[in-house]
Amino acid sequence: MTTEPAHGHPRLAAAGDPLPARVIEEAGCALGALVAQISDFVLPRKILLAGEGVGLMDVAGRTVEESIRVNRHPPAAPVDLETKVSDFHDWARGAAVLALQVRVLGAVEV
Repeated sequence: MTTEPAHGHPRLAAAGDPLPARVIEEAGCALGALVAQISDFVLPRKILLAGEGVGLMDVAGRTVEESIRVNRHPPAAPVDLETKVSDFHDWARGAAVLALQVRVLGAVEV
């Protein structure tokens, strides 16, 4: 077994390493269950998955979609699931918006 940072697990799983493959499959099941629960509660037309961990969909996309189907309320309409890979520019844009909000509206309480 190789020792790699967590972001290397999807690559190892795709290469057939059994331990990372199991971890990725379980993460895909959990993500699908979460999306299903949010969808049942909020009834969105579309859910956007973005961020550093969105690469999970490349390896476990079918598992996520199956988990959504299994965990979703049976008569509910299917959810349009979209993924977006974020880069530094997206992060910087978000930070700039937050800085402008604080400057214009005052301190943001968290």
